[in-house]
Amino acid sequence: MIQFRSVDFGFAGQPLLTDFNLDIVAGRTTALIGSSGSGKSTLLRLMLGLIWPDAGEICFEKTPLSADRLVDIRHRTGYLTQGGGLFPHLTAADNVALMARRLDWNPSKIEARLATLAQMTQLEPALLTRMPSQLSGGQRQRVALMRALMLDPDWLLLDEPFSALDPLIRHQLQDELKTLIGSLNKTVVLVTHDLAEAAWLADHLVLISQGEIIQQGTFAEFRQQPASPFVEQFLAATRALPG
Repeated sequence: MIQFRSVDFGFAGQPLLTDFNLDIVAGRTTALIGSSGSGKSTLLRLMLGLIWPDAGEICFEKTPLSADRLVDIRHRTGYLTQGGGLFPHLTAADNVALMARRLDWNPSKIEARLATLAQMTQLEPALLTRMPSQLSGGQRQRVALMRALMLDPDWLLLDEPFSALDPLIRHQLQDELKTLIGSLNKTVVLVTHDLAEAAWLADHLVLISQGEIIQQGTFAEFRQQPASPFVEQFLAATRALPG
């Protein structure tokens, strides 16, 4: 479990999170949803220790995150950034294996893991020899997902993983990710502004606005029992195609 306990955080003296509390249940996919600037990606950065709260604690397995635990937590966390964040000067394989090599994994173990992950993410192994610029957007996201999974992490953090892709590729990768998540039994935190994506991929939705949780629960609970007019407006903003 990942817990936010009475967390305060702000930028340049402007508060974003105030007495923020949230439990992210182990083995479940939780989607953080809301408009731009609501605080979703900030929560991921706090989990990774890229930024630190002004007050309160972020706990992993009931133990607060601290400087001496940071490296261990990061090694146990897979992080997929917006756009994938691949290093342009490294091949796909070298991008994926970067941390494993830093941790002195045996080369044969690395090769075996690369083969396993390529199969998991439905990436042709031959593409691993290419540079990121030689890959399509969907292929780059598969490579980025492989990198996030390379160390077999306990927690997987996904920050708008498909926002830059065209609709057809995005739909395909959403389906593939749903199947993959179902087979991994990991704790997944997905940040997205796309309610349909959240409803498709996540077990538990958390709607955030201006750093506050407005409602959390299943998509069915959101639809059947919206907690406020804001929730109703957020649901209504997801347009269906005209008939």
